[in-house]
Amino acid sequence: MGFKKKNKEKTDASDTTQDIPREAKKVSDKSIKPRAPKMLGFKKAVRILIWTIALFIMIKGIVSFTQGTRVIENVTYIGAEQPATSDIVKGFAVDFSTEYFTWNINHLNDRIERLAKFISGIDQDAGLKPYEVKGSSRVLSVDVYDTERINDERYDITVIVRRMIEVEPDPIKQAKEAADDKAIEETTPIEQKTYMVVPITVTAKGLVVQSYPRFVSEKQKGERAHNAQGRTVTDPDLLTRSLELSDSFLQSYFEGNVSQLKYFYADSVKPPTSITKSSFTIEKIDQVNVFESDSSDLRIEASVIVKNELNELFTNTWILNAVDVDGRLYVKSVGQPIEESSKNTNAPATSNNNVPNQETNQNNNSQINNNPLTESPASNESSEVIGDLPKEKTEELPQGTDSIE
Repeated sequence: MGFKKKNKEKTDASDTTQDIPREAKKVSDKSIKPRAPKMLGFKKAVRILIWTIALFIMIKGIVSFTQGTRVIENVTYIGAEQPATSDIVKGFAVDFSTEYFTWNINHLNDRIERLAKFISGIDQDAGLKPYEVKGSSRVLSVDVYDTERINDERYDITVIVRRMIEVEPDPIKQAKEAADDKAIEETTPIEQKTYMVVPITVTAKGLVVQSYPRFVSEKQKGERAHNAQGRTVTDPDLLTRSLELSDSFLQSYFEGNVSQLKYFYADSVKPPTSITKSSFTIEKIDQVNVFESDSSDLRIEASVIVKNELNELFTNTWILNAVDVDGRLYVKSVGQPIEESSKNTNAPATSNNNVPNQETNQNNNSQINNNPLTESPASNESSEVIGDLPKEKTEELPQGTDSIE
């Protein structure tokens, strides 16, 4: 009976379903097309980048077409552009020279072993006759004096060798002196300076000396250059003030007294803020020579006698470029002024302006000895310069730097 009841319920459910009307199917509207998804930001940036590159290439091509073919001129510089000698070549020459001049009469084979690291194609003694050696040689210093580049594979390096030579005494002579009851003469070491050219060859495996070195004489000194230094000043008052300025300025300079030194500089100059005290002291100003340029600037050449801690005296030449303002001298710069024509040159300039002119030495009126001036009251005025300075000179001046080696 239970089964019959279930069938009745199913029949009732089917009848109910048939009574529900079916819904009408939706008709698709073909006039409405589906929209494409929006472009991502990354793709848009890539597209902009590609168009930018293409536009740049197009513009560059147009510019190149309008300019035409460009020819770059190859300029060859003769002499000024010679490559500098490598420090390795110089060092090799110094090491070879040290071993070359170092030997002991009792251990000559040790020199052969040391030279074997440098030489090739020459005898093991590099030209030294060992049987003629009568003592020992010890190198004190080796300095590079000159370098010459022969070609890409050959360099001639001139060195200065300072060495100490100790000659062994002659045993036969000593025995004879002993038999004659004479005092045996002691040998004194000899210091010698030698100029030697070391020929160095550059190979694929390194540097080598494959020919004998040669000894050359010392370079001959040049003649004195007579440079125009301006008109020689003979005014006694100006010479006296120049001597006083030189004495006061250089005393402060050597002592490193910056607070005192700044009062001697002109208003347009930045005085140093710190100066290392010199190991020398000024003994006296021996003499001064003063020259006046076309611009009315003064050039003071002072011969200064300085002394070190061992009381050894030396003469220095100091150049003060000064200007005369209202009867008082002020320093513009110290040392040889650099000419405009030599500022743009790469080659080092050699100047002999530190040496007084020959015509100046013949003019006794342009020289002032220190002895009579130090005894006169005028020499004491240098200590009162600061007190007599105008007010504008006592103001704080712009600062700079300087030093004394």
